[in-house]
Amino acid sequence: MAKLKRFGGTPVSEGVRLEVGKYTVFAVRNASRDISVRMRREPRRLLKTCMHVPFLRGATRLVRDIVRFLDGLGEAAELNPHRAVRGTRVERVLARSFSVHPQSIVTLLSGILIPIIAFACLFAAPEGAEMFFQDYFSPARTQLNWMVCAVRIISALLGVGLICRLRVVNRLCMYKGAINKVTNCYECRDEISIRNAAQYPIITRR
Repeated sequence: MAKLKRFGGTPVSEGVRLEVGKYTVFAVRNASRDISVRMRREPRRLLKTCMHVPFLRGATRLVRDIVRFLDGLGEAAELNPHRAVRGTRVERVLARSFSVHPQSIVTLLSGILIPIIAFACLFAAPEGAEMFFQDYFSPARTQLNWMVCAVRIISALLGVGLICRLRVVNRLCMYKGAINKVTNCYECRDEISIRNAAQYPIITRR
């Protein structure tokens, strides 16, 4: 049985960044609502070497994912992506004031809201819950730990849900689901087509 080439992808602005073996492919929905494609070859020998070193593996994955995301945004911007987010009435007024597209204002607001939501859900909510439980219920330390742990889990899930509801992030999640459908189709060795890929789930085993 032939070995499958490495296949994976990340969402970019109005498109996807796919890695198939030594090739990186960008497919972006452009301003004319057509698909712009760009392909380049990347051997990645150094990356493979670092991924086999136990103490470097985690840091390498983190840096790799950040570089992939930023690289994808840069390449997508060069392909003139379609600006699908129109913004609210207030956002359109702000966009006209700064002579930019409303999607730029929406993206800026999303960039401001993401760290605020992450801080509120991952730090402020558990700390506030711990102070509340101590002041009003005075539980034992073990019980307090269990209650705060439950709040941490709930607030983390709530934070992920809120961040994914942001308009720009929501569009990235849509493209990530499309990538996962194609990945599942590829790994099941089915012919990659719109009809076949649509039958597969949006979650991969990875």
